[in-house]
Amino acid sequence: LLTGTTLVWGTDKGLVYSATREELGAKFRFRARGPVSAALAYRSPYVFAASRDGYVYALHEQRGTPLWQFSSGNPISQGPIVLGDWLYVIPEAGGMFRLSAETGEEQWYAPGVHQFYAASPTRMYTTDLVGRTLILDVETGARLSTLSTEAWPIKVHNTRTDRLYICNGTGLIQCLHE
Repeated sequence: LLTGTTLVWGTDKGLVYSATREELGAKFRFRARGPVSAALAYRSPYVFAASRDGYVYALHEQRGTPLWQFSSGNPISQGPIVLGDWLYVIPEAGGMFRLSAETGEEQWYAPGVHQFYAASPTRMYTTDLVGRTLILDVETGARLSTLSTEAWPIKVHNTRTDRLYICNGTGLIQCLHE
């Protein structure tokens, strides 16, 4: 993960390291209880690391000191998603947690979610185990609707816009807007 001033990475040994261009070697090292195999996430001044131990850790970008940790109860292999002041976490057993990026406090839990792929200011677009699109209310996590998108197995992870990009696997790509 490249932030404005540092390079931060996790390892299968459960370590999170940080380095800068100016320093040779690691600036800090943090030890999680399990492998950090998911992508890291960033919201200044915090780095978020999810681990196979089922925890998400919020670390200060410069010092590596833990701000908070949250237990999902199951291993996490997908990187956390930062959108505004919120962090979204999907453990391997499914479901999605919405946490405060500042405190780690759980705001809601939505069962049945297996993958995030886009969000708008009011809706979260995720998939279930069979590939259907689950449309969730951003504020409450309540399921608003379900779209039959099983024939479109590729859903592009998009945190930059509210566009939904889905592909059928043979070259056809569709861009949807709510």
